Amino acid sequence: MRNKSKSMSKGSLYALILAAGAARRYGSPKALAKLGDHRLLEIAIARASSLVDDRYLVVLGAHATSITAAVDLAPRQLATHDNWILGLAESLKYGLTSLPASASATLVMLVDQPAITNEDLRNLIDAWLTNPTEAAAAEYAGDIGAPCILPRTLFSAAMLLTGDRGAKSLLRGVEGLTRVPMASATYDVDTPEDLAQLDRLVCNLQLHTTSRKS
Repeated sequence: MRNKSKSMSKGSLYALILAAGAARRYGSPKALAKLGDHRLLEIAIARASSLVDDRYLVVLGAHATSITAAVDLAPRQLATHDNWILGLAESLKYGLTSLPASASATLVMLVDQPAITNEDLRNLIDAWLTNPTEAAAAEYAGDIGAPCILPRTLFSAAMLLTGDRGAKSLLRGVEGLTRVPMASATYDVDTPEDLAQLDRLVCNLQLHTTSRKS
C-alpha cells in the first residue's frame, strides 16, 4: 500500500521551471547561456523530464520571444508572464496558477542552477515522498531554498509573496519541512564569470573521473 501511495503522489507532481527574469547582471538571457554544449534551460528541462516525464511547465517573461525562438517548447508546457518585472514572487505565483488542477504538488526549479543533477532531484523527490503532504527543500550554504517541492496546500500561502521574495521566504516559516542536503544548489549563475567558473569545475570533475577510470 505504501508503494502505491508513493506512486500516486509522484504521478501528480509537476515541475515548475522559473526562467522569467531580465538577467541584467548576466547581460543576456541566462536561459540561453550554455554550459558545455547545452543551454541552461535545456539542462533544466532534461532534468525535470527525466523525473516527471512531460509534467513540467516553463515560466518565461523578459526574454520570452528570443527563448522560444531558440528552445522548442510545447504550448502546454509554456507560461509567459507579462508582469515578470514585478519580481520573482510574481513569476512563481503565475506558474502555480498555470499548473493543471491535477497537480497535487510542484517541484520548483530555477534555470540558473545547472550544477544540480538528476540524482540530486531524485533524492529530493524520494525524501518528499516519505511525507508528501508537507514541503521539501534543498539545504545548502546554511540555508534552504530551490529546488523545492511545494504541496498544493501551500499554494495559497505562496500567493501572499511579493517582489523578489521567492519560495525560500515561504519555506523558512513552514512546519514539517523536509530538508535535503544539496551542495550543488550552491552554484547559481548570475554573471558570465559564474558560468565560466562552473564550466571549469565541470571540466575538472570530468577529467578527474576519466583519470580514475584509466
